[in-house]
Amino acid sequence: MAFTLFGSTQDLLSLSMRLRAMRHELLAGNIANADTPGYRAKDIDFSGALRALTAPENLPARGAETGMQLISARPMDFPPGVPADSLIRVQEAEGKLDGNSVDLDRQIATLVENSLSYETSLVLLGRKLAALRYAISEGRR
Repeated sequence: MAFTLFGSTQDLLSLSMRLRAMRHELLAGNIANADTPGYRAKDIDFSGALRALTAPENLPARGAETGMQLISARPMDFPPGVPADSLIRVQEAEGKLDGNSVDLDRQIATLVENSLSYETSLVLLGRKLAALRYAISEGRR
């Protein structure tokens, strides 16, 4: 078993932040298209996406023999083997004549909730790294 400096907590927090960034992009797009006829609102099933991305077959291998792991700089890119279409759900229009399914109030509330969750993950990751920094400095500030 290979030793890793960062454990599964750091990986989960990083993945959570990537998913929250992806969701933020989708929600911002929904808000931008609130008046576009026929536009269908999109969202990510966060818990389903997290479950799918942390499934054993989708986790990156660790260790010296695996080489470098390539990551994407764009938040909307899912890892290979995980179909994006299965994680993004499209909302159908409910009673609107123009076929647009964006409920602006709901989208803004969801965006704020998503932003708070992203910030929470960021704070937790910062605390995890601060503990590591404290250990490296041998308790000195």
